[in-house]
Amino acid sequence: MQYDVTVSNEGDIDAKLDKITVPESTNPAIGFEVTGIEEGSLLEAKQTAILTVTVKYNDVTEQPTDLTADLEVTLDYSQAPEGYVPPVTGPSIGGQPVEIVDSGDGLYEDTYESGRYVYKGANPNNYIEFDNGEVWRIIAKEADGTYKLLKNELLP
Repeated sequence: MQYDVTVSNEGDIDAKLDKITVPESTNPAIGFEVTGIEEGSLLEAKQTAILTVTVKYNDVTEQPTDLTADLEVTLDYSQAPEGYVPPVTGPSIGGQPVEIVDSGDGLYEDTYESGRYVYKGANPNNYIEFDNGEVWRIIAKEADGTYKLLKNELLP
């Protein structure tokens, strides 16, 4: 069972979601999962967002005598600072979300070092063009957040 809850910012100032509080279920046979809005997300003035609450039944529990459970989700918002940009969840290059692949050309998660990503393939679409017209390729994003670049002219 799934419920969509509309969250509205009816004010004139953008809001940042600081914390989502989802308490444990009051019934061990019934669980809840909350998705759709994440901590750190931005809710712009006069806009809405959808919070999805999914009810999950525990299949290892015997049928309880109590068939109900209560849920109260608390969303703590604050005024978003001027120019606030929500954090990117998942892998990113320069703050932009990127797709991780496991075959073909593209960005791969390093199998040896957590948080490191490497471009592989004949045409992995990993180019950066600077204002002076120079084209460089991103070779890797290191676990410490730094990047390895190689000038495109140097590639065979």
